[in-house]
Amino acid sequence: MYIPFPRSAAEHLKMDELVTLAQLMLHTDRHKHTSCVTQQTLARVTGMSEKTVRRHLDHAAEAGFITIHRGGEVGPDGQPRRRNSYLVEWPVQDFIFIEREFMDMTFDPAVVPEGDTVKMRGALIMLKTQCLNNTLLCRWSLNELTRHVKASKETLSRFMDYGRQLGLIAPLNDGQTGFRLLVPELSRDVLNPRDELFFFPPDYSRPPLGNQERLWKQVYRTLFDFCYDTLGTPCPPYHPMPVYEITENVIVRLEHEVAIPGTTLGEEAEYLLATGLLQERLRQLLDAIAGDIPAGTRIQSLNYFAERICHRHDHLHSLQWNPQTRHLQPTDIQ
Repeated sequence: MYIPFPRSAAEHLKMDELVTLAQLMLHTDRHKHTSCVTQQTLARVTGMSEKTVRRHLDHAAEAGFITIHRGGEVGPDGQPRRRNSYLVEWPVQDFIFIEREFMDMTFDPAVVPEGDTVKMRGALIMLKTQCLNNTLLCRWSLNELTRHVKASKETLSRFMDYGRQLGLIAPLNDGQTGFRLLVPELSRDVLNPRDELFFFPPDYSRPPLGNQERLWKQVYRTLFDFCYDTLGTPCPPYHPMPVYEITENVIVRLEHEVAIPGTTLGEEAEYLLATGLLQERLRQLLDAIAGDIPAGTRIQSLNYFAERICHRHDHLHSLQWNPQTRHLQPTDIQ
């Protein structure tokens, strides 16, 4: 058995609180999304006290992941409830899968102290929420991770060190930033176990180049910052196809306006990385469409940006790149 678990939970709940929410979801009716599991049961399966479980459930409710109907309240049938029941916000998008077997994992006590066992499980869930879509691969640095999860740098570092000692977390090759999870119970959604090529679309026939991968990461980071800084909403999860499409569109426009040295895409990527030109132009295009996005809109897919930016290109022919000011400026229309 498995559950879809909301990625956004890691932004609002601590490691042990993630475990409590996951166990509640495992004890939830998958069709009605309701649960009458007792706090005593949740305490037993999580290995925490009832008082701690109760506090975790309150935090999950405050964050909007569940609704608690308290015992003693009058139910729809007009009768008082004998005990708490829970309505779970069952995610239909932007989630990871967690196998029931994962919640039964044990850790070597010589590595993970008894008091950190529950949090170790929660740490792995937290790290999985930050992996690229359908992979066990994360490209964030430790500092970047702390921006997206409810854990301090010191806490994350400690539990990631546990994971490395247990063989559950592996560094990336050639000193690249990020890590890879080695947890089969969190891999139901992984499409390609060899996800080193995740950034590359299936129909991308040219050989992978490190500069291109870095360029696509830079494009996604620009989209990510735009969502948080301008829209005030979370960014959709990474997906290679729209990022690739956006990158190609912006490069094509730049090629018409500035001389990009290099004869291969890899050489062009190296130049664009060094100058930040692509990132700068993309942000200008995003700012140009920001006014068309209703306030408070949460974008669910990067395809939204791909469609808007491609469409926006059709309306930008009256704009000209000024190499002195490094901005798009309107041309004189006679």
